[in-house]
Amino acid sequence: MPPTPSVKAILICDQVIHELGSNKKSLIGIFEEVHLPQFPAPYPRIAVYVNLTDANGEYELEMRLLTETGDQVGAGKTPKVNIENPLATCEFALQVQNLVLPKPGQFEFQIFANGEFLASKTFRVRQSNAPAGPSFGDSSTKNS
Repeated sequence: MPPTPSVKAILICDQVIHELGSNKKSLIGIFEEVHLPQFPAPYPRIAVYVNLTDANGEYELEMRLLTETGDQVGAGKTPKVNIENPLATCEFALQVQNLVLPKPGQFEFQIFANGEFLASKTFRVRQSNAPAGPSFGDSSTKNS
């Protein structure tokens, strides 16, 4: 059985762009909070970027999205990948269009490798009449 990978990073954003040739990733619109006017509500596009290391062997990577009460909202798996160098990093991203968020609250993306839980990343969904989309900080903070 291959060793359990270590998670170096999990980021939630609007889009992950993979540049062919250089293999660079661009993460567009990183966020931790979303404002929506009503529920249930489709969110146009959400992506989760994951960076792993300490992997050596064949892995099936899985991501689950849960509500704060543990209800599963969505899930996805990668095809099996073979990682030959445990010192290298392995990056993957899951992008979902029109994900229906059932209610305001805290949501959690959980990451698994070969069925074993690795790590999670939470984000908050709030009901607000503010423009729909990600929030980039506390609006009560003022810059001088």
